[in-house]
Amino acid sequence: MTILMKRWAMRIIVGTLSLTIASCVFGWEITFDDAPLTASERAWVADSGQVMVALDDLVPEMIDAYAFDFDGWQITIVAGEFGITAMVTSPTMKRDGFAATFEEVPIVKDKVLWFPIEALAALMNCSVEKSIQSKIILIRSPESQADTAEAASIAEQRRTSVANNSVYPRPEIEYFEDLLIPGSQGLVSARLYDSRPSDPTNRAILVYIHGGGWRVGSIASSDHVCRDFANQSGQKILSIEYGMLPELPYPAGWEDAYSVVAWVREHHQRLGIDLNRIIVGGDSAGGNIANAVAMMARDRGEFTVAGVILAYPVLDMTASWASFVFTDPVDAQSPYATAKNGPLEGMPPTLLLVAENDGLRSQGEKYAELLAKASVTVDFDVVEGTQHGFLATHAKAKA
Repeated sequence: MTILMKRWAMRIIVGTLSLTIASCVFGWEITFDDAPLTASERAWVADSGQVMVALDDLVPEMIDAYAFDFDGWQITIVAGEFGITAMVTSPTMKRDGFAATFEEVPIVKDKVLWFPIEALAALMNCSVEKSIQSKIILIRSPESQADTAEAASIAEQRRTSVANNSVYPRPEIEYFEDLLIPGSQGLVSARLYDSRPSDPTNRAILVYIHGGGWRVGSIASSDHVCRDFANQSGQKILSIEYGMLPELPYPAGWEDAYSVVAWVREHHQRLGIDLNRIIVGGDSAGGNIANAVAMMARDRGEFTVAGVILAYPVLDMTASWASFVFTDPVDAQSPYATAKNGPLEGMPPTLLLVAENDGLRSQGEKYAELLAKASVTVDFDVVEGTQHGFLATHAKAKA
């Protein structure tokens, strides 16, 4: 074979390779928390525009470790507090069981495991700044307002919250699915419940926001409540996480919840949801956020919600005990924190339940009166013989 023929053969091989996995790109600058990554040296761009890096090059600079099961084609990554799994040839990746779909799949080539670094960064809730033209990717860990001691204390409180709620009976349910949904600060965990998964009709959905004083509570601690909601109503329930204190001060959690409701609307067809029956609700601190999401939707005009369900909600955060929520004390006066401080006209129909023996009862009673004066349809009820937090134990109230 002549030199000319060899050159043409090489061009054909390279051209074919670029059509399948895109061409290699050298000279990338990729940093993680301002430290350069070794992965920069071998990074290349896939057809989707996603930058692919070798997982080997990320240990221990960005991730702690990874394992690759060649029989099952499954990748398991340990990165700080996260356990991440992915399947080669599938764009769906999971973080601690919660799934998200990305534009690119992991690839095995030349005995190297290549991974879309932006997808990995998203799963770690890192921020990403990218310039294809300049070949620069800047990845930064999520910021936290909690110091080390405070973070350890709140982590223990959250474990205790889950343990305390695990003693309640957990009803069987036909179907549930764990999801990762884009929030204001990164991906938030969510759990979709459906007691009638074979029913093809579009149904209502309740986006449920757990309580816990904006510091504790989780999908796990409210799991039994949401299963009951789904079983009794026959509708779909989406239980969500959100940015909590002390890591993420106000309004991060509120914006997370708003982003989730916007996502539900955008994906209503895939979820089998009636676009006109998206309801937002929550208990205690979650009730405060749920009410705020409905108010934010009304004010911003991006979407509307069909209704609000509030159980023993916090509706006035100007009291001194709530000062820990706000970096700026002025924020306590916002109608998204203290509902009575804003106009209530145009709010959705509201179901408002309060406990008979609860210090927050008067807030609920007053808010029901204000809603009625603003010509908002409100269904108000004092649940007799109950205290704050009754949804965890009170079957009649859940019904």
